[in-house]
This record gives sequence, C-alpha cells and structure tokens, in this order.
Amino acid sequence: MSERCRRATPELLQAAQCFTFNRTFTAVHMALFLGLSTTSMVAAAATPAEASTPLKLELSETLVEGSGGTADDLPPVYAGGQVASGSRVGLLGNKDFMETPFNTISYTDEYIQNRQAQDIGSVIGATDPSVYVPTKRSNFETFFIRGFYSNADDITYNGLVGMAPNMRGSTELAERIEVLKGPSALLNGMPPSGSVGGSINLVPKRAGDEPLARLTTTYESRGLGGVHADLGQRFGDKKQFGIRFNGVYRDGDTPVDNQQHKMALSSLGLDWRGERARISLDFYKQRERIDGLNYFGISTIGTNVTHLPSPKKGDYALAPEWAYTINNTTTTLARGEYDLSDSVTAYAAWGQRDGGYNALINSSTLINNAGDISSSAIRSIRSGTQQSGEVGLKGKFQTGPVGHAWTLATTRFTSDNSFKDARAGIPGTT
Repeated sequence: MSERCRRATPELLQAAQCFTFNRTFTAVHMALFLGLSTTSMVAAAATPAEASTPLKLELSETLVEGSGGTADDLPPVYAGGQVASGSRVGLLGNKDFMETPFNTISYTDEYIQNRQAQDIGSVIGATDPSVYVPTKRSNFETFFIRGFYSNADDITYNGLVGMAPNMRGSTELAERIEVLKGPSALLNGMPPSGSVGGSINLVPKRAGDEPLARLTTTYESRGLGGVHADLGQRFGDKKQFGIRFNGVYRDGDTPVDNQQHKMALSSLGLDWRGERARISLDFYKQRERIDGLNYFGISTIGTNVTHLPSPKKGDYALAPEWAYTINNTTTTLARGEYDLSDSVTAYAAWGQRDGGYNALINSSTLINNAGDISSSAIRSIRSGTQQSGEVGLKGKFQTGPVGHAWTLATTRFTSDNSFKDARAGIPGTT
C-alpha cells in the first residue's frame, strides 16, 4: 500500500465514524419526533370518539330544610315535643328563644295532652318554679309570675288582650300556651288588671296539612267525665283554606264534697293563606257552672278565736250547697296580614268578647275555736263587652353583615261592664 493511501486511511475512518454518529443521532431524533406525532394523532383521534359518548353523573339525594318565613308562622317544636323553640313576643311577632332577650316558654298541644290539663294553671304551674298557681278549682284563675299577681283578665288570645275566656280558660281551644316572664307592657301594652310579672298568650288551633279527627274521653274521681272532639282539614289545590273545630263537654262531681262542675265549649278556627296575604277568623263560646264553690274561703276571723282549729282534708267542702257561679263567654276575633314587599308586611287584628257571670257566692267568718263558720250570701251579676285591636307595620333590612327587624304598631282596648251586687246574712254554721 502506498504512503498516500496509508495517510488517507485515518481520515476516512474518522469520517466514517462521524457519519455513523450523525446517522444514529438523526434516527433517534426522527424516532422521538414520530413518536410524539403519533401520540398527538392518537389523542386527537380519540377525543371525538370519547366526546360522542355521553357522560353520566349520579348525585346522592340532598334534603334542604328551612322555615317559610311569614312572621306569624309558629316556631318549630323543640326536641321531645313538649315545648317549642320560640313564642310570640308581643308586637315583635314570633321569635326564636335564642333571638330575644326575654325569658319565654311555649307549651305545645302534645304537652297539654300528656298532662291531661283542663285549665291554664295546670299547664303553666306544673313544672315552672317561677309560676305559682294558688288554686286550680277556683272560678277565677289567678297566677303569680315571679311573685307578681296576674289573673285571667290579662291573658291574651292570639295576641289580643282581653279576648281569652272570662274568668277561667279551657286548654282545648289552644294549640300552644305561651308564658313571657318579666315586664311586658312595652310588647303587649298595659293589661287591664295591671300585671307586671309577665304575660300569658293562648295560640288558637289551626288546621294542619294532614286531616285530623280525634276523640278524647276523660274521667276524674267522684264522677267528673268529659268528651273532647278535635276536627281539622284543609281544602283547595294548594290547601289554602283551613277549618279547625273543637267541642268539649264535661259534667259530674269533683273530688270536693257536694261540688259539681259542668262545662261546654265550642270553638271554630278558619284561615286562608295566599302567596302574599293571610287571613284568619276565630270564634268560640264557653259556658261553665260550678256548684258548691268556695269563692272567698274564710275571709275573716272572729275576735274570740284564740287559736286555729285543726285543718280539714282537701275534699272537705267549706262552701254551702246553695252556692254557685256561672261564667259565659262569646268571642270573635279576626286577623290579617299582607306582604307589601319582600321585606315589609302590614297587619291588623280586631276582636270582641261578650259575657260575664251570674253567681250566688258565700263569704265565711270563723267564729270560734271549734271551727264553726258563719256564712253570708252575695248575689253578684256582671255582664260586659270588651273590644281589642291592633294595627301595624313590620319589616327587616340589612346593613352589611348585620340584619335588623323593626315594628311599628298601635293597640287599643276598651271594656264596658255592668254590675249588680247584693249581700245578705245567713245565720248558721257549717
């Protein structure tokens, strides 16, 4: 081999090596390029196929709960069903107990039925130590709320003062019995008898969405039996019309010797609820008679009495058999409200109560240490008419994250009564 060929060989070998490297690099580069291009083409080709198949997404069931929002809707029942989570707070309307600075409690119809309570005192004085009920068999119900005197004349019915049954109320006409403990003149106006320790409100019954037909019988010792019919139903394509009827009759002997009790009650509640307006009408009539009733107890003690005699048992009658009292009440009440906007509501209510009592009652004097009593008869007749009404505006507004509720209201109450009283001494002892 010549020298020229020998010198050329290394250069050719180097060139060959460089050529081989460049071919390898180009092949790798092309493979990567083709691979990426193929991937893009596959993805692009797959996208229309996948898009043509509809996607199915199944969600689990979701339950949303909330209140309707009208100002006169009853607050929901609290856990256990015995009391409600709120009550009526005068002109402020129904409020949750966590949204008001007042001490309130609202007893439900279920609680009233469980206790078999027949009068207001048997409900509000059963478990609350701040409410004291002196007697549950008097013809005139009286209460002490936080130590201050109150009576049946100051009970409100559907928010109107003076519209509750005369002298004694029956629980069968109330869906709830609400007690506000503390001064309430700013919320309800000044009550007729000037109660300052608190206020009591009876909420009338309304027809529920489900039909109701319930018959309840009662019996107490000595033969006092009774029957109570409770009927309710709603009508219309949206159940906008409602009717609720309650009828009660009780008659028989009470646990007290020579004492009889008779009571008849009929009440009717009508209501209509539209999209922006709500109207209700309530009517009830109650008549009650109690014979052998000790109205005043022992009112005076003679000057020659030096010590009190031994107390009698609870069934001992201090009243003569001729003593009696008859209470009558007839009441009509209408209430309506209209939403002027989503945040402002106008409302008005009016009621009239007619009734009184007819009684022959006794006033007794303890005359000696042996326990003899001298009685005087008092003939008393009262009849009268009470009218009560209110009108107002209420609304709500928002300032940033803070919500506000406002109310502008005026109330009016008038009472016209006539009395006929006479006293006669009846010598004798019991």
